[in-house]
Amino acid sequence: MELSRKQYVPLSAEEQEVLHGEAQRAGMSHGLLARVLLLHGLDHVDDPEVTDRIRDEKRAGRKRIRAGARAAARVRWDSSEKKERG
Repeated sequence: MELSRKQYVPLSAEEQEVLHGEAQRAGMSHGLLARVLLLHGLDHVDDPEVTDRIRDEKRAGRKRIRAGARAAARVRWDSSEKKERG
């Protein structure tokens, strides 16, 4: 099978450390372990444990997006106020 596609997945520093550690323990690259875990997750996507995790990740993603939007708005407004005062 040709593996010509790539998928970027953001991780926290801690998640990346765990992934690298588990890959080293398994004697494989962290990319290959990520592929194994992805395929396992897809095989079990309807399991309650996985659907719960999907729900949790969706919530966390929405929180991150909102926090980023608020931070961007603060930077924009702070910059605008400084220009008006300047």
